[in-house]
Amino acid sequence: MRPNENEVRGKIEQAKGAVKETIGRATGDPYLESEGDDQRVGGELESGFGKARRKVGDAVREVPTAFVDLEVLQYLRARVHLHVACVEPV
Repeated sequence: MRPNENEVRGKIEQAKGAVKETIGRATGDPYLESEGDDQRVGGELESGFGKARRKVGDAVREVPTAFVDLEVLQYLRARVHLHVACVEPV
């Protein structure tokens, strides 16, 4: 299982936020420190969303299709993609 795009972007945002937070703290710039904290937390949220999205996708793929109505499986897959399309970062 490799990380999806949301997980990767989230980890990048976490790292960028942590750097800004550290620089803000070191230079005594509360604005930069706060901006970094916000960015880091946003990255954690995006990464968490990506992880949840991946786990749901994995669970749907692991369900034996012999025991699942094909319409139900298609509905679940469509819902996962619908939620991803609605939560694009700004």
